[in-house]
Amino acid sequence: MITSVFLSFFISLFLINVPQAKALTAEEISSQISQLQVQIAEIQKQIAQIQSLQMAGKETALVITSPNGGEKWEMGSIHEITWLSSTSSSPITKIKLELYQASRLVVAQLIVFPTENDGIYSWKIPTTLLAGTDYKIKITAISGPAVTDVSDRTFEIYFNPASLAITSPNGGEKWEMGSTYDINWYSFGSIPATNVKLELYRGDNLIHLITQSTENNGTSSWKIPFTLSPAVDYKIKITDISRPAITDVSNNNFEISYQSISEKLKIVESQLSAVVEEISSLLEEIKKLSE
Repeated sequence: MITSVFLSFFISLFLINVPQAKALTAEEISSQISQLQVQIAEIQKQIAQIQSLQMAGKETALVITSPNGGEKWEMGSIHEITWLSSTSSSPITKIKLELYQASRLVVAQLIVFPTENDGIYSWKIPTTLLAGTDYKIKITAISGPAVTDVSDRTFEIYFNPASLAITSPNGGEKWEMGSTYDINWYSFGSIPATNVKLELYRGDNLIHLITQSTENNGTSSWKIPFTLSPAVDYKIKITDISRPAITDVSNNNFEISYQSISEKLKIVESQLSAVVEEISSLLEEIKKLSE
């Protein structure tokens, strides 16, 4: 039963990665094979553990398969806790998952109580934990606390400081007044910004507040006002609203210029068209009134 489960797992893993494998180099394929061999060895070890438990007269067993040692998981990210369940007479329907920190010898977090014994649980790692390299996961059967297991080795939970990075305009762009452009940026970190402020600078001088607060979704449209002065030394600054120390500025200057004559003519043409349409509408109203 256990062997067939893992055989299905590796077949599905291979099928999923077939399209990607076509584009890999020989070195990359060799590296992935090595990684799979490590995983196979680990799984074989876990199977042996279950078999030894069964041989010792324990009809029911739980075995953590991930994280089982060496993993590095970031706070705020979502990872899957996985385990094996072996039973011959009394099925385990519900289990409890706990996070232990070996150095403190205490439960760092009750992850879930209870959850289905289906072999997998998606866990969003809290940002309130202490960063450390000595964490383990413990699984326990609700129906029988003696049926339990802990990660074989420790894994790491780390905190990634938040950061913002302007990607456009980031130097060399030429933007025209009256036109609309996308300001783009990247956001990183275990606790990313929720809202950001965008400002226009020349040197150390704040020239224009683009937006006091906008969603941290990586992009914001900006129609450049005609009130700005044409110059080649503009930069965009982005700031986390809740944590002002988290900020970034365009790496290099970009240019803001007057609109080209062709663009100005398009605007004038559009305005004239609107006026003509409005006059035609008024003439129609006058004609109806005079009938």
